[in-house]
Amino acid sequence: MIRVAIVDDNPEIVELVHTIVLDKVGKSQEQADNVKCFTKPIMLRYELEENRQYDLYLLDVEMPGVNGIELAKYIRKVQENAYIVFLTSHPEFAIYSYDLSIQAYQYILKGKMKTTLPYVLEKIQNNLKNKTDQFLVIHNNIRYEKIDHPKIIRMYKEGKNTAIVTDNGIHKKRSTLEKVLKELEGSSFIQIERGSIVNIERIDKIIRNEVHMDNGDIMEISRANVKSVKQRINQYWGEHI
Repeated sequence: MIRVAIVDDNPEIVELVHTIVLDKVGKSQEQADNVKCFTKPIMLRYELEENRQYDLYLLDVEMPGVNGIELAKYIRKVQENAYIVFLTSHPEFAIYSYDLSIQAYQYILKGKMKTTLPYVLEKIQNNLKNKTDQFLVIHNNIRYEKIDHPKIIRMYKEGKNTAIVTDNGIHKKRSTLEKVLKELEGSSFIQIERGSIVNIERIDKIIRNEVHMDNGDIMEISRANVKSVKQRINQYWGEHI
């Protein structure tokens, strides 16, 4: 499933883009619910301010009020890994694809959308599929967020939630620690005691039964797991460092 935001002040263009997107990514109810249309760019900004994020943003360049360039710059400030594609009738706006503060994936001329957009969507879908195992997803009715694995330092049980300690603070995922560990299977995460998971890549050192993380946190390995945890960490370091 891919989450898409379509932004254009022309309702006819929005409808056309919406049709092309669903034809390419699928028309299931779940997928359709995750393709959202905006004719007022400020409405998308409000959603971003509430931490509702998308994988792909299809933005008209010329819009009244907040134009596509300004909106793209704001998106990039709050979401560094999203795909941004500009839709425009003016080839001269292609220069904004090279703006380092935006890092747009591509620009598409509106006159060629029917042929070009499906191709771009397919490339983005393939890229996202290849990166699926590099993110931990947190979502509910109003929030959808992807956290890069390298940014996760550790996780711990907090009631019915899993608290995720990252470089940017603590996030909460409505799931048990065991279910989260299953999502992370085959990655760099290891459970060191019943209520604690650490990212091996973020371990600074191990002293006796203590794991010292690179942010200064010190976690204790349960006695029963000390030997197996140290072996797993040494194996991972040997293969990846």
